[in-house]
Amino acid sequence: MSIFTTNPIISLTTIPINTKQPICRKYKGFLPNITPAIYSLSSTISAPREYALVYINGQNFTPNNLSVTFGTITDVPIVFYSSFTISFVVPLYVSEGTYGIQVVANNNNTLMSGLLYSNIVDYTIQNYSVTGSYSISDNTIYNTIITFTGNGTILFYNSFNIIWDITGDSTISVNGQVLSNGTYFSLINTVYSVTLGTGSITLFFNV
Repeated sequence: MSIFTTNPIISLTTIPINTKQPICRKYKGFLPNITPAIYSLSSTISAPREYALVYINGQNFTPNNLSVTFGTITDVPIVFYSSFTISFVVPLYVSEGTYGIQVVANNNNTLMSGLLYSNIVDYTIQNYSVTGSYSISDNTIYNTIITFTGNGTILFYNSFNIIWDITGDSTISVNGQVLSNGTYFSLINTVYSVTLGTGSITLFFNV
């Protein structure tokens, strides 16, 4: 038996090593998602001609070149808090109705330029909301007459001079108090509960 061992360095020089990899890692380029998105609004309803500050929760918001579209009203200014939160003030002189809220970014970087639009979330402008069974009419004195034909509720988003006409054992309760016939100023964001017994309940006011 030989007392010499094979020199590993010499062996490497005589045996070729395959340095080619049959499979190479491939990288696929992509553009980051910078389109604004709306997740939720801090409120979705307010009264016309009343100051309302609305927070928008979402993503991809920027402090510059960002605005809100409110229905057909464009370029509503925003206040930037973070890439996830901004706010805007609801335009004062809009009538009752439902409006689409959309965030618009005027993007001017080299990756993607132009306007970027978020999804649309509905926002409602109205003076009050009613549940239950009722009918609405008007006359020459009052432009809103609500006649309840069953139990229900009414919630005011603005203050009005309202008149309750209550007959029989029907009742109107608010904040634990039962109202009687007469004239009142409506309480804002407070639920009035209508219980229609064998009598009747009619509400008169002007919006």
